[in-house]
Amino acid sequence: MTKLCCLFLCLPLAAAEPSFDQALQQASRGDCAAAVGTLSALLKASAAAGADPYRLLAFCYSQLGQSAEAVRSVRTGLAKNPASPVLELALGQLLLRQKPEDPEAGALLARAASALPRDPESRHYYAQWAYLNNRD
Repeated sequence: MTKLCCLFLCLPLAAAEPSFDQALQQASRGDCAAAVGTLSALLKASAAAGADPYRLLAFCYSQLGQSAEAVRSVRTGLAKNPASPVLELALGQLLLRQKPEDPEAGALLARAASALPRDPESRHYYAQWAYLNNRD
């Protein structure tokens, strides 16, 4: 099975719905502008979208240098999927990159690390935030 792995996203391509699969293919080719358009249409059409389209949208905005839009897209995803530790992790990572001392980043990363105890990435980012902020 082919996977797209980048930044805070690693998704199987075969299991995706057609428009999401198209956005994954566009992003994997480096065409993040096209992926943003595809994902925006998908999210407008689907009120029940899970975490993955929002994570990919945030990744694409980050690649395009639009960090505020990346944060906004993950916040929107969290509003629609409030129990998603992967979105908390994604938002925590984005906030950590923007402002390492951000307490919201620390809280999000701590929750993600707790909810995803076997995920080394969530533990790594929380540990990085804790180290930068002199926390144990």
